[in-house]
Amino acid sequence: MSIITNLYGDLVKKCLLILIFLTLTSTSTYGDNLKDGLIAYSNQDFEKAFHLLKPFASEGNTEVQERLGNMYLNGWGVKQNYKEAIKLYQLVVEKGGRSAAFFKLGNIYKNGLGVKQSYKEAIRLYRIASEAGNKNAQIALGKMYENGQGSKQDYQEAVKWILKAA
Repeated sequence: MSIITNLYGDLVKKCLLILIFLTLTSTSTYGDNLKDGLIAYSNQDFEKAFHLLKPFASEGNTEVQERLGNMYLNGWGVKQNYKEAIKLYQLVVEKGGRSAAFFKLGNIYKNGLGVKQSYKEAIRLYRIASEAGNKNAQIALGKMYENGQGSKQDYQEAVKWILKAA
């Protein structure tokens, strides 16, 4: 009986070691793909970045969703697609994260890229990003008030937001 117990115990140990090895190597590869994708994006190798990062966007990674949105918005490594960019930015915005996504969606609405132009929606999005400290959004919001786009012209409000960006 002890021979069978020893053999069974050895088999269980080997299976556990194999399972641990597979878990560690698959996690490492998974993490490496994210890191490699972000590096490729930073190096403007957008085609490589897209293929490496796309699975992470599907899993809800807001940083990746925003970067893929940038790629679709600008046609970097993919065919320019405003609707896909909007969809990705909205996923980020729905989670309340990344002020840059609010700012970029504001730009999309201000300029009517793939959506009906809406200065009011642009102001709403710029304000959220501005309140989170996004300097680009603060300047854009200030200019909207200066020009009376989406609200009545308000120089005090314009100066307030532009000075916050300084």
